Amino acid sequence: MHDIAHKKPKTVDDFQLEEIDGEVLLYSPKATRSIYLNPSASLIWRLCTGEFSTQEIIDSLREQFPDQAETIADDVMATLDQFVESQAVELVEPE
Repeated sequence: MHDIAHKKPKTVDDFQLEEIDGEVLLYSPKATRSIYLNPSASLIWRLCTGEFSTQEIIDSLREQFPDQAETIADDVMATLDQFVESQAVELVEPE
């Protein structure tokens, strides 16, 4: 597993979740840009509260979606990588 499994993803205040015509977008007024989120990315975003570690997010989604348990870890990591690269999420060390 990546070295971020113990870190706690936390959304950056500049980004807001917007639902427009059934599409879910992350929007940053400061950066004046949007990121399209598919349904699973939207769910992951909502779990990036800084309360849960990356591993806890993966475990939670595996419980909710057992049919997709094999691919969830890779999906969560790829989505978090995209969020971090877009500066929408920061990875916080646990206290």
